[in-house]
Amino acid sequence: MTEISKFEEYGKYFLIHPFHVDEPIEAEGLLQNLRNVSTDLDVQLVNLDKVAGRKHLYFAILNSLNAFAKGTNISRTLAVEFLLYASAQKQISEAIKRMGVDKETRNIAIVAMGGNEQSIRFFVVRLAEYRSDDALLDGFDKGKINELLSTFKVSEKELKAMTEKRTPIKETIQKLIIERMALLPTMI
Repeated sequence: MTEISKFEEYGKYFLIHPFHVDEPIEAEGLLQNLRNVSTDLDVQLVNLDKVAGRKHLYFAILNSLNAFAKGTNISRTLAVEFLLYASAQKQISEAIKRMGVDKETRNIAIVAMGGNEQSIRFFVVRLAEYRSDDALLDGFDKGKINELLSTFKVSEKELKAMTEKRTPIKETIQKLIIERMALLPTMI
């Protein structure tokens, strides 16, 4: 079940809808169709194999909303700003390479954000054909851990420092990625 949440301080609703596809999809077409469902929502797709759980996406949404509120946003749209934060990249092309959905992607998250509760509720109904699977979002297997370490260039030294504190590997990776996202505005 796709849950709708709200950041009260920004007056924005959001949802994260994880799902799996068995066959290749045409990501650009899917994204355009989703954006056409409700033109007052910012919608983005991300490769779930490169997402360190719900917290990763939650903080990417929060950071992008904060950037727009403060006028420090890099991009012109909230959907692209979200992708920049989720990927911890300042360049849109690099963000797409890091987090984007392509023909090989099977585990996908749809992220939608907007200020109108009715629009986001209508949008949820339209997502019914993409059966939500929360296990894809928060599940970590060895393959996903290796993918995250490689994608976000997490060093052995960083891992060792965190795991010596007896922090579980999933939590360690989430914290390190969220830290990279928080540092995005300071990158030159």
